[in-house]
Amino acid sequence: MNTARELLAIAADDEATAIKVADLMVQTVKDTRRLPDAEVVRRKVRTGQDLSTRLTLAQ
Repeated sequence: MNTARELLAIAADDEATAIKVADLMVQTVKDTRRLPDAEVVRRKVRTGQDLSTRLTLAQ
């Protein structure tokens, strides 16, 4: 539960980012049965990367 709160807190008061983070959480749990790593999500948000795309090993 703490990880979910930490992930949602990354968006701060930005509702659009909060929705994107929540969508990422749902999709990641569906795919892997785990929440995404908070540091990775934080870095993506901070650098403006698209949260709806996944990185592959080649990227």
